[in-house]
Amino acid sequence: MAAAAIIPSELRRSGTGRVRHAHHFDLPEVARLFARIHAPQRPSRVDLISWIESGTLLILDDELTVRAVALVETREGHGQLALLVVEPGIPGLEERMVAVADALCVALGRGPMEIVAG
Repeated sequence: MAAAAIIPSELRRSGTGRVRHAHHFDLPEVARLFARIHAPQRPSRVDLISWIESGTLLILDDELTVRAVALVETREGHGQLALLVVEPGIPGLEERMVAVADALCVALGRGPMEIVAG
């Protein structure tokens, strides 16, 4: 018996999806997330590429669309959440991204994480 497939609308409602490090091919979807939420300040393409190459930009996607972005930085021996952008209307998404970012900081020996994102 085949498992039931999860369709994108179910992913959107539940906030499920995968959290992973961003890659260059994610740039268009990350830009679309900033546009969808009408972010007043959007990072430059140069900043996004720099964050991707340093491995500090995390995304949550549902295989079709980027739903959240978190920038994790390590400074002065501890980790910081420097940027958090989540698509509104998805319950638990912000909390999930914060928890994953914190776990990354702990795994890198830089935890617990400080939240500096506004």
